[in-house]
Amino acid sequence: MSMDARFQLPMIEPEAGERADAARNRARILVTAERLFSERAPECVSIDDVADAAGVGKGTVFRRFGSRAALVLAVLGER
Repeated sequence: MSMDARFQLPMIEPEAGERADAARNRARILVTAERLFSERAPECVSIDDVADAAGVGKGTVFRRFGSRAALVLAVLGER
């Protein structure tokens, strides 16, 4: 395994056969997070902030992205 392969972060992709409501929630979370990150530094935005603004539960954000760092990476990956 090359050195680069060990340091590559996995991309968070929509799951095959993703439910329509799950896809909508994912898109809503990403758009909301991007807006909040542009208004304040990402380290000043909590998962609670994103969940509240997106109209989803905190658990939905964590189940989909796992952490704030993974959410930031997903937002960057969407660009």
